[in-house]
Amino acid sequence: MKKIISFGLLLAVCLLTACSSLPKETYTYKKQDELAVSIEKTKVYEDKIVVFFSKGAFSEVEEVSCYDADFDYIADDATFEAKEDVLTVYSSEPDKISGMKITVNHYLYYHIRYLDSDAYAMLQGDWADDYGYFVSGDEEAFYTEAEKEKQKRLQEERLAEQARAYAMLEGTWDSEDGLTRIVFDDSDKLLMEIYKYSEGGWDLSQCIDGYSIRLDEETQPVCIEIEESKGYSMMYSFYFNEDKNEFTCNCADGSFYKVISEASE
Repeated sequence: MKKIISFGLLLAVCLLTACSSLPKETYTYKKQDELAVSIEKTKVYEDKIVVFFSKGAFSEVEEVSCYDADFDYIADDATFEAKEDVLTVYSSEPDKISGMKITVNHYLYYHIRYLDSDAYAMLQGDWADDYGYFVSGDEEAFYTEAEKEKQKRLQEERLAEQARAYAMLEGTWDSEDGLTRIVFDDSDKLLMEIYKYSEGGWDLSQCIDGYSIRLDEETQPVCIEIEESKGYSMMYSFYFNEDKNEFTCNCADGSFYKVISEASE
């Protein structure tokens, strides 16, 4: 009798162990062609979630952040393993994990949503020193309609801000000592040309093709900032007087120029 009971207990333990090692849910995805890297499947266990990537996604991972179906951050996601294109994240509630941001290194990240469905969406960010992060992937599938509407509204606000800022900068500006001239004549490219005066006339000293422009009208003096690029770059700041016909400027060498508008060419 004791042997039968012992055998029954052993069988129950084995069955329990086997069941705990099986996934609660498995999501298999169709191959997506937007990116070179894709996700093949995701398995959800009692204490972890395992994501299987296509070959070449990563060999190591620096950081993983997890999100639920409402895109809210899940704090319990600190422990993970990444090996040979398989990512395992340990969690007390792995079935709540719907999305991830995987930072492979400074130069590469993957942002993933809808893992708990039959069609995930993924964006890939690649860093270039002269540009910053450029993002590729199916943004139409990744973002919600509300997010896309918000992005459109913010873009319209940025363009309006850029137009106001350029209206203040446009033209030719001379330094107080008459030895430096700054010219803005291309609103589309935010082209800024800095000239130095010599006996032979004005010599082009620096040509800066700005990437972005920001207008801060809440500060006194009013400030306009032009960023050279999205990557490692210089930031040029212009501080206007109340009448907006004078500004001081920090140039690449850190010097400041008090310049007066409407100077002759």
